[in-house]
Amino acid sequence: QHHQQQPPLPLSTNTRPPSPPSTSDSMATPAVNENAMARALWEAAEAGNTAEASRLLDAGAPVDWNNAAEGGSTALMFAAERGHKDTVELLLDRGADIEAKDRGGSTALM
Repeated sequence: QHHQQQPPLPLSTNTRPPSPPSTSDSMATPAVNENAMARALWEAAEAGNTAEASRLLDAGAPVDWNNAAEGGSTALMFAAERGHKDTVELLLDRGADIEAKDRGGSTALM
């Protein structure tokens, strides 16, 4: 009885622990990953690379990240400033804040 009862339990608990470590691994770097994805989204929006922007948003890139190195501009601001209509539409469809302001108080419309 004792031998039968214990092996199934460790086996079932041993199949689950790989999952928590991988979540804790990803939890250890979400800020880094999110920041890198946000920067990549910002660069894709600036370049008008709508397909890459869409892929990054699907992967969880924050749509309204402010690039401190560029005066707090968002991806939407740069896509609009550069005239990348498709990228602007994608960002708006994904919930970009059209009212977001950079450090100078400008929005994507100004």
